[in-house]
Amino acid sequence: MHGFSMRFNVAQLFQGSIGATKRYKLAVEETTLEDIGKVSIEGSIELMRTDRGVWAHGLVETSIRDVCSRCLDGFVLELSLELDDVFYPSNEPGTSGVNGSTVPEQDGFVIDSLQELDLSESVRQAVHSLRPLKPLCRIDCQGLCPQCGVNSNESICVCELPVETALGRALRGLSPTVKI
Repeated sequence: MHGFSMRFNVAQLFQGSIGATKRYKLAVEETTLEDIGKVSIEGSIELMRTDRGVWAHGLVETSIRDVCSRCLDGFVLELSLELDDVFYPSNEPGTSGVNGSTVPEQDGFVIDSLQELDLSESVRQAVHSLRPLKPLCRIDCQGLCPQCGVNSNESICVCELPVETALGRALRGLSPTVKI
């Protein structure tokens, strides 16, 4: 790995036998992933030669900058990712890859013509699969006051509570255990 890249040269793996492995440490202080933004990555990855390409497996800790869905404050979201992807050699149509097999590009990730495997897309997809739809800066975030917009985590709002409506009274009468 060079610098803060997530690219690995796998030429030596292809010279070895099927099942040959290499382990790498990942320590990317900050990189930008498409449609996610700045991400810090730390962990380890094992690359294993298969009969058709390279299997990448590892555990990765990521830190991404996010915005709380309740209070709109920025915070750092920590995610633990398990990477488990297969990378295939890039081939021109009709040419053969490892052991003479042809591998359609749509089956997985691609190893480029320089025999480099790039984990960026694999990490990006793993982050998207684990990132909450409504991220919270903390589990008990109070959010913003719907009337004045003050951050309820930082100060107490002086707005009056809304008056109960006729609908609220009717719903309350349906069940004594329901809190509205």
